[in-house]
Amino acid sequence: LVYISSDPPEPTTKVPWKSLLPLRQTWAFLLGKAFTDPVWWFYLYWLPGFLNARFGLSVAGMAMPLLVIYNVCTVGSVFGGWLPARFVSMGWTINRARKTAMLIYAIAIVPIVFVERVQSLWGVIALVSLVTAAHQAWSANLFTLVSDMFPRRTVASVVGIGACGGSIAMMFFGAIVGLILQMTHGNYLPVFLISGTAYLFAI
Repeated sequence: LVYISSDPPEPTTKVPWKSLLPLRQTWAFLLGKAFTDPVWWFYLYWLPGFLNARFGLSVAGMAMPLLVIYNVCTVGSVFGGWLPARFVSMGWTINRARKTAMLIYAIAIVPIVFVERVQSLWGVIALVSLVTAAHQAWSANLFTLVSDMFPRRTVASVVGIGACGGSIAMMFFGAIVGLILQMTHGNYLPVFLISGTAYLFAI
């Protein structure tokens, strides 16, 4: 609380969106969300369908695999904040620490492109757990970038702009996933190729 309260007082005047939209920093956050939010929503909504198609899991049979995946990704969210803080304690700038950590998380997501080669159910669960944990670590830092770059009174607006962009992208990506699966007769590989590289494009 002392740390939070240590910032000097800021003006209380409202900052209109029209003054935030032209800024490169706003677009950096918006595009980061637009590239990666759809991937997260893919795991939320399409993962059960993938597990059913690949391993024939019923709804009841997915309970333990999904429990493992989403608990591991929670750990990733916490670790995501620890790593850049560790870099800062080594004397790195916030900018370098944050973006280096995000690059590491983006690279950790790439192995999902090989998910079709993994034969065992729990091998797939382990890989998806790693990737969703890396997403949460990435996302924690993407949100924090906004507070790194913007005054407190504008953070909520910039996050809202970015979340809007991410939701619109997710809406289109959902349709694209359905189209890909229809055209390839249920082949998830193209979707995982997109999902595994989106974070590298975003960063």
